[in-house]
Amino acid sequence: MNEILLHINNLSISSVAEHKKLVGNVSFSIRRGEAFTLIGETGCGKTLVAQSITGALPDELSASGSVTFEGLNLIELSATEKRKLWGKKLFLLPQEAKNSLNPTMRALQQVAEVFRYLKGQRPGDAVKNAEKCITDLGLSPSRDTIHYPSRLSGGMSQRVLLAIALATPAEFIVADEPTKGLDTNLRDSAVKLLKTLVQKGKTLLCITHDLTVARNLGGTIAVMYGGYIVESGPAERVLDFPEHPYTRGLIKAAPEHGLEPIPDHVLRAMDTAWNNGDSQKSEACS
Repeated sequence: MNEILLHINNLSISSVAEHKKLVGNVSFSIRRGEAFTLIGETGCGKTLVAQSITGALPDELSASGSVTFEGLNLIELSATEKRKLWGKKLFLLPQEAKNSLNPTMRALQQVAEVFRYLKGQRPGDAVKNAEKCITDLGLSPSRDTIHYPSRLSGGMSQRVLLAIALATPAEFIVADEPTKGLDTNLRDSAVKLLKTLVQKGKTLLCITHDLTVARNLGGTIAVMYGGYIVESGPAERVLDFPEHPYTRGLIKAAPEHGLEPIPDHVLRAMDTAWNNGDSQKSEACS
């Protein structure tokens, strides 16, 4: 079995000014070469977990517990130490791909930069490898990526970002809502590209509220509500045989299952459990 690459133990995130806990006692592990999906509705805290991993947690928030990556507790590192990991060990695929690219550089140049500055290749070799990487993702180096990002569609921008992710030496990729705002066809295409990252040896943490994305990625799923993880396990087991009442309600609320609202008594029980610091227990909502 693959070794554990990332281990989160009792991660809690709070607002410094308001002394309000936003994420409570989150624990999970991600194995090398695995696809791991953190799923939950908007505001449940999943992006805050991702920011704790990537070192992008806002200054007004504080984190406790441990986020261990290759022997380092990431939440204890200084800003300088965290920057040394970016691109080389950790890579973030942010929301809004189009806005995440450098607007002053042509798309092909941005991919080539990874080969040149992170892998030390000569300019000509860097461009050749960037062209191959882009071609493998269905884009034309001579037609699509000679443009500035403002000329690219959302789907094309996403492929450029994924090309950068493939080019980077970083093994661990965090994808924050990678299918946000995409139609069904582009969403499915994006998921295939994310699976390509894993097939090529990367380790993936995907943050999403889309159950279809979670199912198609496979691997392991953890379900969040109100800052707590309420259920986790293999994707097929969690989505086909959910044990927690909230997970069952979340699945029934999906469009493909009839948009059935999560029962009020489940949400009330979840809130009560949150106040008691007990949201991870299934029996709290039964």
